[in-house]
Amino acid sequence: MTRSSYSLSSASLAVLWWRVFWRDCGRLRARLRSMPWLCSVSRACSSSRFMTQLPALWRLSVRVICLVAALAYTAASLMSDYEYGLGIRTHEATAFYRSANLFPLSRERRSAPGYITIVRSDHKHTDLIARAIQFDPNAADLWLGLLVMRLQENDGVGAYAAVLGLQKLAPKVVTIR
Repeated sequence: MTRSSYSLSSASLAVLWWRVFWRDCGRLRARLRSMPWLCSVSRACSSSRFMTQLPALWRLSVRVICLVAALAYTAASLMSDYEYGLGIRTHEATAFYRSANLFPLSRERRSAPGYITIVRSDHKHTDLIARAIQFDPNAADLWLGLLVMRLQENDGVGAYAAVLGLQKLAPKVVTIR
């Protein structure tokens, strides 16, 4: 998916949740006004009335909690889209790190710090490639990028480990002699 389709799906998700729960927010305010929980000790409260309205309050509470969770999910997705787009435009690794931390559910977000390290040939941060490989061990391009960077650093042990990782992915293609 492209960046714009992520934004569109996040925005449409927010609109959908807003339309579904808008009625319930108005109902919640009306029910809270009618609930007798502000009774003092001196006045007798009708516990039977309170107990009959309690399941309705629970249902509304669950719906409000789901609404808040959906809005937080959508906000994190939109902020992650913005940071990812900023990282693509500026090629700054910090924007990719923030994007990965904001919304780690997307493979592109989790792997972006490793890819930017490979593209920039940043030999000081090869650990970011290893971290991206931990998130996605089936990414052959990350394994190959790690192999190339370890060979450029003259790190034979690290290069051998990268070759073993590639061999696990494609045993008939990568052979060790």
